[in-house]
Amino acid sequence: MAVLLPDGEPVSRRRPSALSYAAQLPVARALARAGAGEGLAVHVLRYRWRGWNTADAHPAEDAGWAADEVQRRYGDVPVCLVGHGMGGRAALRA
Repeated sequence: MAVLLPDGEPVSRRRPSALSYAAQLPVARALARAGAGEGLAVHVLRYRWRGWNTADAHPAEDAGWAADEVQRRYGDVPVCLVGHGMGGRAALRA
């Protein structure tokens, strides 16, 4: 299972950018096609907020939630968090 984590902003309590989400879709489709024979499922995470927001680290919390949700939905499977920009930071923190 791969969960793609889009980029974001350092500080923002606005809703996540649809463009950051959409930018991950071609990568998600390519990964899903490449791993279809192995049963790879790919999802793109939609954050609650656009920003990291200092100590709150909302995207890291969201990434942790996504990893837990994968386990709940798919069972005990390996999970790879794949981040771009702030999403990379969220993946490492989660």
